Amino acid sequence: MSNTSENRTDSRSGSRGAQRVPPHNLDAEASLLGAMLLSREAVGIAVERGVHPDEFYKPAHRHIFDAIRSLNTSGDQLTPSLLPTNFVVISCLKALVGLKNS
Repeated sequence: MSNTSENRTDSRSGSRGAQRVPPHNLDAEASLLGAMLLSREAVGIAVERGVHPDEFYKPAHRHIFDAIRSLNTSGDQLTPSLLPTNFVVISCLKALVGLKNS
């Protein structure tokens, strides 16, 4: 008896893998960023636990995380208004809070 399964193609393989969206939680990302803006301790905990910008699914969140981390390292006060003045993230912030360009 021949094994015909060798001739079959696995329906799970192929080009479908390229279409998959990686697991993510935008609410959790936004919550972490909000906590980091409110508390230097939250920034320290995130850095201590090894959170990196590339772990965020949304590109705007990556930029904002990196900006917060950099401001914290430099010792500057963490406020949302400082992010765009120190980094080119104003468009990311607008996208995050849903503001439209004026």
